[in-house]
Amino acid sequence: AHYIYTYDEPEPGLPKVAAAAGMIRRADPQLKNLLVLHGAADVERFAAWFEPIDIVCLRNVTFDPAQATRLKQLGKELWLYVSGPVPPYPALVIDYPAMAYRVLPWMCWKYGITGLLYWSVNYWTTNPYEDPMNTAWEQNGNGSLYYPGPDGPVPSIRLEILRDGIEDYEYLHRLSQLVHEVKARP
Repeated sequence: AHYIYTYDEPEPGLPKVAAAAGMIRRADPQLKNLLVLHGAADVERFAAWFEPIDIVCLRNVTFDPAQATRLKQLGKELWLYVSGPVPPYPALVIDYPAMAYRVLPWMCWKYGITGLLYWSVNYWTTNPYEDPMNTAWEQNGNGSLYYPGPDGPVPSIRLEILRDGIEDYEYLHRLSQLVHEVKARP
């Protein structure tokens, strides 16, 4: 399935968001509209505004399971958005314990979230080998899961641990399928 990153972190209810998403839907009903929310939104109050949105990215630091449930009830696909969080929320920056990278896909599994959005994987404002502080958020390695290499990008250990978490998600999915198959047997 294809999607378009329709809008990034708008105020809930902003009319031009629904107008843009509606225009995209009319132009190509197969193309999914993706909306990234910075904070929580009142799903009932803005139900009409959410109507042309297919995928809603919820920021991990403002994630609310009840809001996620309401969005799913509206038929929305949910993704988790990781950008600039601070402890105790998991992040993909260097100064976090490795478990923070691996747990993100677990969170997705627990809440039925089917995607994980990260704002950048190769954002380098300095030489990342010498100075990993590349953003104003004072988080080392924010937005860089790869490093420049002489033969192309070099994956970070963070990316490899995130991959392990994604593999865990696949294991959980397969386990769920097997449990369903066993329960279906007489």
